[in-house]
Amino acid sequence: GETTASITVTPDTTTAYTVTGPNAAGCYASATVVVYVTELPIADAGADQNLCLGSTATLKGNGGTDYIWSTVETTDSILVSPLVTSTYSVTVSNECGSDTDEITVTVVGLPVADAGTIKYINAGDTTTLDGSATGGNGPLSYLWDPAQSIIDETIDTAFAHPSTTTLYILTVTDSLGCVALDSTAILIDSIPYVDAGPAIIEVCSGLSTVLPAVVYGGAQPVSYAWLPVTDLDDPAILNPTTSTTITRTYTLVVTAANGRTASDSIVVSVLDAAVAEAGFDKHICPGSSSTLKASGGLFFEWNTGETTPRITVTPADTTTYYVTVTNSFGCVSDDSVTVFVFPEAVGSAETIAGFALVILLVWMAVEVLLMFGAMMALLTLSMLIRFLPQTISSLLQM
Repeated sequence: GETTASITVTPDTTTAYTVTGPNAAGCYASATVVVYVTELPIADAGADQNLCLGSTATLKGNGGTDYIWSTVETTDSILVSPLVTSTYSVTVSNECGSDTDEITVTVVGLPVADAGTIKYINAGDTTTLDGSATGGNGPLSYLWDPAQSIIDETIDTAFAHPSTTTLYILTVTDSLGCVALDSTAILIDSIPYVDAGPAIIEVCSGLSTVLPAVVYGGAQPVSYAWLPVTDLDDPAILNPTTSTTITRTYTLVVTAANGRTASDSIVVSVLDAAVAEAGFDKHICPGSSSTLKASGGLFFEWNTGETTPRITVTPADTTTYYVTVTNSFGCVSDDSVTVFVFPEAVGSAETIAGFALVILLVWMAVEVLLMFGAMMALLTLSMLIRFLPQTISSLLQM
């Protein structure tokens, strides 16, 4: 409705404006201009999530064109694998501003599966698989594998009638989808059954681990031999400790008293160790602050409770700060840094010199009093006081 050549508009949404006017000959023409409105960003980190311990969650931000997470990643979507319940923030921005939102990933415990004890039966017999589970978030579901020789593989206590020695694996799943596994076996033959453990176990470089082998059945007694023997504390026991520094495959050979043998292998995968670095010690004046920066991993936890790699501290006294660093493999390392606080100045040089001279004057006056009497003591004291300023000045210039 305006009739001026120029107007000011404040649209809430993208709007087209049309102007109509005559030229010098009285002919009318129209022109249109579009004012595009870019909305302020509204950060959305997504709904809070529950995460099974040891799993990975995908966090996805929305609401802007640029993103920066509290993990310092700058993509709209990131992967996190927290070991404890953690809160993450994302700041989204566009040309009109920025906004921040948070999401909490609650780490929930896994159920604990128990497949029961090893059973020994004769060929053609039936026995029970005595499974159970604790923990997790109920209700729990059960699944036995292999299912071919089981009457109902979806219950905790199931009947089984294998024709040969069979290893059974019990999978327990809770209502959040968290999974736990355990195994047992039904033995029919006198050949020992050897399970060296999972196909691969992982260990952080510099640490040792126990080889988690189990052996069922076989004519007793049985003997154990691990190959190779490299980096094993005792290759002739069932569960030796390895301190290998490289990824290595170990094979367990079990020999029964009747000479029958069986074997199985396990790979020990050595992961890169975390190397925590808290930086050099710092020196600050009283009331000042210092920025500490840790490196060497993906996750950080200071003894101040902060979980960012960089923190700012303002200690009143000399203080040592500790940081625990965890890398992407879950390997942990610690380091510390000390912030030394200089002591406050007690007094000026003039004050110190003045106190010293006052003590000297009193001492000299007492000595003169004792030796020559009161009159001479007063005369000596007055002369010393007369030259006190020059004396102090001379001392300060030395």
